[in-house]
Amino acid sequence: MLFVLLSFAVGAIFNAGSFGDYQEINEAAMRGDISTSTATGVSFGSSLLGLLGGIINSILGALGINAALREATGYKATWGTLFKVNSYPMIILTALLLLVAGFVGALLCGLGLIALAIFAPFTYHNVVDRNLNAWDALTGSFRLVGQNFGAVFLLELALLGINIVGALVCGLGLFVTIPLSLLALAFAFRRITGGPVAAIEAGPAPAGPAVA
Repeated sequence: MLFVLLSFAVGAIFNAGSFGDYQEINEAAMRGDISTSTATGVSFGSSLLGLLGGIINSILGALGINAALREATGYKATWGTLFKVNSYPMIILTALLLLVAGFVGALLCGLGLIALAIFAPFTYHNVVDRNLNAWDALTGSFRLVGQNFGAVFLLELALLGINIVGALVCGLGLFVTIPLSLLALAFAFRRITGGPVAAIEAGPAPAGPAVA
């Protein structure tokens, strides 16, 4: 939950900067001294700030996935282990690749974004758990989902539903539904790839009828 709070804080900081830029444009327009260069400069600054915020949030997302994979294996995730990943440069490259893929997907009437949302949920899992490069991680996620489409798609729909419910509760429910979603995807990834999953201890079996 603290990790989700950190992600929200980072997003709020960068969105606040963009909001300030747009407010500056409006105030300049009201004074009548706005120019094309001013608007272009503010727009460029907002875009650059938004890009940086997107990359940072993507890195935080990868760290959250890393923590969820540790939990799925049976290790307690801590703040110390949260930041222990194999390659920060590869995470950044993956974030840039996903941003480019998202931009291209938006140009395709949004259909590419839908495909990306459905088929790319395991991209960072491949990077932090299997040490794949950015491109292989993305294409590997597409293959994993394609080979297990029914089960993964139903899981994605369920997670989408619970996060919508979490957002409706003044957004406070997201502090529970987002970590739950990360854990669910981590378990699904490990099941699909045959990776280690923490054993669930079963309680004593109920007493059955006596057998002669």
